[in-house]
Amino acid sequence: MNHKIPGGLNMALIVFFLLLIYAPLLQNMFGFIPATPLYENRVLATEPQITFKYNIIKDYPKKFDSFYNDHFGFRNSFILMNSLAMVKIFQTSPSTKVILGKNGWLYFAGEDEAFSRYQAPLTQKEVICLFQRMKTKNEWFKKKGIKFFTFVALNKQSIYPEYLKEPQLSWSKISRYQQFLDYYNENCSEDFFLDVKNAILIEKKKGTLVYYKTDSHWNTVSAFIAYTELFHRINKYFPEIKPLNLTDFTIEKQTYSGDLCKFIMNLSGFIDESNIFYQYQKDYLALLKTFNKEFSGLPLTYPLILSENKYVKTKTVIVIRDSQFDLVIPWFSECFSRVLYVKYGEKRKTILKLISKEKPFMVIDEHVERQFVGDYVYRQF
Repeated sequence: MNHKIPGGLNMALIVFFLLLIYAPLLQNMFGFIPATPLYENRVLATEPQITFKYNIIKDYPKKFDSFYNDHFGFRNSFILMNSLAMVKIFQTSPSTKVILGKNGWLYFAGEDEAFSRYQAPLTQKEVICLFQRMKTKNEWFKKKGIKFFTFVALNKQSIYPEYLKEPQLSWSKISRYQQFLDYYNENCSEDFFLDVKNAILIEKKKGTLVYYKTDSHWNTVSAFIAYTELFHRINKYFPEIKPLNLTDFTIEKQTYSGDLCKFIMNLSGFIDESNIFYQYQKDYLALLKTFNKEFSGLPLTYPLILSENKYVKTKTVIVIRDSQFDLVIPWFSECFSRVLYVKYGEKRKTILKLISKEKPFMVIDEHVERQFVGDYVYRQF
């Protein structure tokens, strides 16, 4: 028996496949087919141009194939649907950068996907080496009359290991950070190192969300805990500097979709969470400026943020930090006349010259736990 496709459906299929084939060209020419944005962390192939030169013509099919694979009709929508199905139905992460946990928890696998692999504990020699590097840095600042404090922003895996699946759940029990902290507490009388983990865990035990479920960063709760713990240490030496208090904020719950959703093909809007946000109830007094290429005649590898607050009187502070400190910047800036926020990956030469020019009375060194052990952090001085 022959089954004929109805004429209307047949025509609809033809139109659909024509759109699928020619959508990239139609979109480039007229812009009437809406694009579904993706976050792929790479540059997509551009449309190749035809010129009558042998070297260009012979490469044209290969270049057009790359262009078509990156831009065929409804490509982004298909990828989003596939990613959503992998996460929601098959409980599998479509990105090597993201570890899919339980109950909607997402974890960052690290810049080199290190958390997707087993990481052995540090040897005693490595722990001592790590401690000595930090101690040497503190002594360098001490000789220059600069107060130095350093602390670590903990990985989500260290605060919420219970939502990991195996084998990452078992691997999370190995804590290089805790190895260092135990050695530091037993062998160092100086108090330049600040541990914020315990205070965050105490708040977590109260039932408070202290990290984002869909983001690689801590939320405003943990950021403010770190801010408060940092000022407890600062006020030991500089009691006249007054931090903000929790009473200066209102606490709200908001729907949020974090950076890890972008890593899995921008599922923002498809995967979200309800989390806690601290909202400052006054006008910020400090003014922030960003310098992208150079500051004070020095070349910059990464943007530098300068805060200035004419309503307080202190000397300059330099903060060497990563993105975990972003939430803290507006609060910290309210307490000092002048603060330079320098990205931790900045060139050693630039940081040393900044310190020489600015003559800060205090330097804060913050870095995320996953970068804590590496030489990269400690080669700055």
